[in-house]
Amino acid sequence: MEFSHRFGGGNAVIELSSGGYAAVGYIPTGGPNQIDVYVVRLGASGEVLWSQMYGQSGDDYGWGLIENDTGELVVVGYTSSTEAGDEDVLLLGIAKDGSLRWRRRFGGDRNERAWRAARTPDGGMVLAGETQSV
Repeated sequence: MEFSHRFGGGNAVIELSSGGYAAVGYIPTGGPNQIDVYVVRLGASGEVLWSQMYGQSGDDYGWGLIENDTGELVVVGYTSSTEAGDEDVLLLGIAKDGSLRWRRRFGGDRNERAWRAARTPDGGMVLAGETQSV
């Protein structure tokens, strides 16, 4: 089956264990420092099941996406929603219905970004990214 959708700022698409798909990217929300992570979940036939933005006070970017053992989506990217105003790695756990289950931020004294994630054989994950912290 073929289908086509157009969404702004898409960076990654994955096929889900349920037979559907999920995509992640980012989208401007209209104000200064207001770019939010954008995730869309599609059914097996390409129908949009839900789409959702996730953001805080600064800019939040989604670059990678995996599905964990429970069917939860894990978004990787980076955020400027930090006390110091630098960029930190951003991880989001998103339930099957699109609700935000958890948010984690990791970083040093300078900028950190995560671009991709992969599952490990023990059920964990590994991130690929960059850091400017020493």
